[in-house]
Amino acid sequence: MKVELFTLSWCPYCLRARALLDRYGVEYEDIPLDGDPDRRKAIQARSGRTTLPQLFVDGRHIGDCEEMLALDRSGRLHKILRPE
Repeated sequence: MKVELFTLSWCPYCLRARALLDRYGVEYEDIPLDGDPDRRKAIQARSGRTTLPQLFVDGRHIGDCEEMLALDRSGRLHKILRPE
């Protein structure tokens, strides 16, 4: 499973998203977008969102921090990150 998290180093939502993924114990690639406006535009186009962080699992857009937290509360994030 390939997990990509697009972030900014100073963003509190990004820190929260990292902590959530760390709690699940999944390996993920933390891709910082600080100082890279072209890459940030590319992620905005890919996700259809301007907010960060943005999470992708196996190329599928999962969402931002608020969506990750909602999925976690509903139990669906576990099914995405730990399919069995």
